[in-house]
Amino acid sequence: MVSKNFLKQFNNSKINVLHNRAILYFVLFLSTINLISYGLVNDYFTPTIFILIAIITSFFSKNMTVILSMALVSSNVIKQGSKIRLSEGMDTNDNNESKDVEKNTKKTEEGVEDRKNSIEPETPIPNDTKKNDLPELNVIEKKYKELLVLQDTILGNINALEESLGSAEKIVQSMTKTVSPFKMP
Repeated sequence: MVSKNFLKQFNNSKINVLHNRAILYFVLFLSTINLISYGLVNDYFTPTIFILIAIITSFFSKNMTVILSMALVSSNVIKQGSKIRLSEGMDTNDNNESKDVEKNTKKTEEGVEDRKNSIEPETPIPNDTKKNDLPELNVIEKKYKELLVLQDTILGNINALEESLGSAEKIVQSMTKTVSPFKMP
């Protein structure tokens, strides 16, 4: 247990942490560097939190060391706490999936994908397992074929739209040629 004499000596000592100017300037320096570093990395949320906590703390204490310390510690705790994300379930690696799709599709001269080999899975199916035994693969193949039909329909509609825009452009050009002699000087 802490003796009463020690507490009296600590209270009467000339080193008072909360009213020491050197500590105040040190905390001010840390706060300024911290705010500038957040500004350099385009993080404006944390300085906003810092300012709000400093304003709220100023209602409870007039000591600037306490205000800056509370704002500094609280904003950094909130910043680091927001980085922690707890997630459950299986992690997926989307980069590998996109590379596999690019590997399975080949571009032809016209820029249209060659779809003959793209339905085949990259990993070979074991000999003891038939394709019909994998219902997930059959569902994926059906959805893929439906997607190809939809893609072809969209490409056909885009081509028809290009033709319509070409004819509309010709009409606008002929109208500008017709109207240009009637412009007022």
